[in-house]
Amino acid sequence: MGTGEVRVTTYLIAESDPAVRTVLAEYLRGWDSRNHPYVVECLPRQVPDLLDRLRPKAVAIDITFAARSELEALARMCERTGGTRLVLMCSEESNDASRTDLGTNLVLLQKPFGLRAFRQAVGLAHSDTSSNS
Repeated sequence: MGTGEVRVTTYLIAESDPAVRTVLAEYLRGWDSRNHPYVVECLPRQVPDLLDRLRPKAVAIDITFAARSELEALARMCERTGGTRLVLMCSEESNDASRTDLGTNLVLLQKPFGLRAFRQAVGLAHSDTSSNS
């Protein structure tokens, strides 16, 4: 990257609850501000259409009501986009250990989770010197 170029990191937040979407998006924008993050908020059903176009660093998706076939398709799409990290956000009731075999770039994040766990799940360095936590 040459002098003056701005590095933009894209994240996709797919959550049906708009309040949760907004909190997670604002957190990423603040934490990764030096990389000028582009955070797209959407509903889980919109992910397949946005994934190929945006090629995000990470997709955080609420999978509380997702079928295994949908998760397998999503994992394949993430692999096809060059290793996009897939963060599966789920409630304790929907936590299914068999989902963890969907790929190497997969992180299972059980609700409720803290912002520090979310930051690590999407691949932001936990050893970063920023004061945000």
